[in-house]
Amino acid sequence: MPGNDGYTKLLIHSNTTDGSVTFVDSATAKVITVAGQTHHEIDQYKFGTTSIYFDGAGDDLNLLDHADWYFAGGDFTIDFWIRFNSLAASQMLISQYQAAGERWNLFFDSVLGITFVVRTGAANIVFSQQGNVIGWAIDTWYHVAVVRNGDVWRIYRNGTYLVTTSDVDAVPNYTGLLYIGQMGGGTNYFAGYLDEIRISKGIARWTNNFSDIPIGIYNKLAKISGYAGSGKICGSTVVAKCNGYG
Repeated sequence: MPGNDGYTKLLIHSNTTDGSVTFVDSATAKVITVAGQTHHEIDQYKFGTTSIYFDGAGDDLNLLDHADWYFAGGDFTIDFWIRFNSLAASQMLISQYQAAGERWNLFFDSVLGITFVVRTGAANIVFSQQGNVIGWAIDTWYHVAVVRNGDVWRIYRNGTYLVTTSDVDAVPNYTGLLYIGQMGGGTNYFAGYLDEIRISKGIARWTNNFSDIPIGIYNKLAKISGYAGSGKICGSTVVAKCNGYG
């Protein structure tokens, strides 16, 4: 399905062979480094044949600092599919970590649920948190999206926002690695599976509750053969973009 477009700055599919430790950024070909035993696993998957397995004890994927992680005051979207093995510990999902007081993190808190935080000068400048763990369970796939739309920050689960926060602060230009599966510094590892990990810069792919939850692997948008305009195929309709997918 469409979803890999000019706004897409990182896109990690799985859909490969069981046990593979090769990870490819299908958006911009950034180098992805594998830590621990992180691998593609056939036991569970949302789309295709595999998903990405993290054992919660030293597993992560990481990428070098890049201008694409510098969101500043602009719109952005982080989305992926997740399946938890445990809800008993706080687990970092995606993070850019420069230092303990200089980072942004999307994480699951074992008491207060899904959370997005931006820290600088050892203080939170953006803090958006569910406040409980209602609706989460192990061994269940969920689509999660963090979206900044102007000054509105929302975290969605399966198309419904769990928290909305109003904040004008900009995300600082951190210089640390981007981590998937831990905070940085070797703490708060994630235990479970991820699939279709995407970071989009310059676009709020969803701005309110949505029913068009991704139903397949993100691919390039298709131009309509013979169509001279800038429209894309969204189902059978010509549109400027498919909501959430381009």
